[in-house]
Amino acid sequence: MSKTTNKETDNKTQNHKCQVLAEKCGFLFKFFEWKLCIAKKLSFIPSLCARLLIAKVFWASGVLKLPAGFLGIGMGNWDSTILLFTEEYHVPLLKPEIAAYMSATFEILCPILLVLGLGTRVAAFFLLCMTIVIEFTYQHDIAHLFWGTSLLFLLTGGGGCLSIDCFIRKKALSCPEYNKMACVGVGDKK
Repeated sequence: MSKTTNKETDNKTQNHKCQVLAEKCGFLFKFFEWKLCIAKKLSFIPSLCARLLIAKVFWASGVLKLPAGFLGIGMGNWDSTILLFTEEYHVPLLKPEIAAYMSATFEILCPILLVLGLGTRVAAFFLLCMTIVIEFTYQHDIAHLFWGTSLLFLLTGGGGCLSIDCFIRKKALSCPEYNKMACVGVGDKK
């Protein structure tokens, strides 16, 4: 019996301490909750910035690989691109022509996907793989650390709430068949 009463007394004491703390510091709690609400509303900004900055870097490289005038975006020379992949950009396990085509394709398509926020994680994965290959086969550069960090952020966090991915997921979560098929629980809808 005494163990139960001691526990009850300890719980009452703990509750009283919490109440006193809440009364003394309530304004701080309200302030931090307010800041947290603002931070949540602005949480799309880091993912949007990461998507746009990385897209700009890879897009600029991609258009320089394409022949001038190609699709209205090319600004380079394809023969020079092949020569670079033959002489300087030694991509392991791939022929220079294949590496050049893959590189140009990913550097044009993935930035478009990032800007739209469509397939963000897939685009980030391919560009992260490219960044790793560039770092270890061609050129060591501190910028690759920034690119890799931004791409890992997008790979793990997705495109954010200002993306087509988010819109598609919200639509999918409103469909009971999707929730059943994907085994999504009530707590997963946030």
